[in-house]
Formats: sequence, C-alpha cells, structure tokens
Amino acid sequence: MKAETISCILCSKKFVPGAKSVALLCPVCEDQQRSYLVGRDDVAEYIPPNEIEEGVFLGGQNSAVSEVGLKSLKIKNILIVGRYMKQRYPGSFNYKQVEIDDDEDENILVRLDVFADFIAQSRTKGEGVLVHCLGGVSRSASAVIGYVMRSRKWGMERALAYVQSKRSCVHPNPGFIRQLKEYEKCIEIVEP
Repeated sequence: MKAETISCILCSKKFVPGAKSVALLCPVCEDQQRSYLVGRDDVAEYIPPNEIEEGVFLGGQNSAVSEVGLKSLKIKNILIVGRYMKQRYPGSFNYKQVEIDDDEDENILVRLDVFADFIAQSRTKGEGVLVHCLGGVSRSASAVIGYVMRSRKWGMERALAYVQSKRSCVHPNPGFIRQLKEYEKCIEIVEP
C-alpha cells in the first residue's frame, strides 16, 4: 500500500505526513515554524508571497523574512493578521498589526474595513502591500478576500475563487467564511 502524499501549505512541496507531523506542513516548514515560535527566526527560509492583484501580495510569515525580497517586489507596507508575529524591519516598512486568532469564533467582520482600508491606502499611494499571517491560508487570506470584495464589488464566492486562483492554499476557516458572506451586506455587490 502506497502512502498518500499531500502538499505543504507553506512551500507547496509534496510530502508523506509522518506520525508526528503537524497537519499540512512538510518537515522542513514544520521545523521552521517551531523555530520561529520559540524565537529562532534566523533559520526561516524566505518564501515569496503570491501577487493577488497588482501590488497586493498574500503570504505566510516566511514571506516577510527577507528585506531584500520584499523590496524587490516594491512592497512598502505590511499588514500582519495575527498574534506573536514580529515586525522584522520597522525602519524599512510601514506596519499595521491586527492581533486575531485563526478561530471560528473570532470576530473579523468588524475588522474587514480596517484591512481593506490599509490595503487600499497602500495602492492609492502606488505602494506594494504584503498581507500575511502564519501560513497565509485563513486570517490574512480573509483580509485580502474582504479587500477584493469591497474594491471590486464582488460577492464572497467570486472573491474567494479569485484569490484561490492566485494562491491555491487559501482556505479560510468556516467562521471567517460566514463573516465574509455577511460582509456582502455591507458593500454594493455588482455581479456580472
């Protein structure tokens, strides 16, 4: 019987999960995440973020470890959506950090306009913006989906599909999905 392989949510490499594996992380990314959480972020590998639309990038915390990498993408603003993630280069980038957990009961609905405003202000200035959380899967993805909904006047399903087409690992938790659906009532949806 052949072992089933899955793709790592951070680096997209295929791997066979072991008995001690953290769900959806390959062994290399799992080690890096543990190192990061205990303060050994010097070993984190840079993983470039995905460009969702011109100047709007979505990624995990490994997308924020390289000052050179961020500057090469013309990123000047960084929105961190989560707790326990540090602002690595405060002298080089404009940061906004919203401390929320990836929990179905976390209220992101009241923060979706805050996220969208920060992203929109960056774009209005012609500056790139990185939106990241731990893995770039749920919290930061929800922030970007909310921005896409508001800026393009799209419903949640269309915005989710669009963002997933640019970053395939995007998978907001069910509570965030419900709140993004509720957010449709706050914006003027224009569907084709």
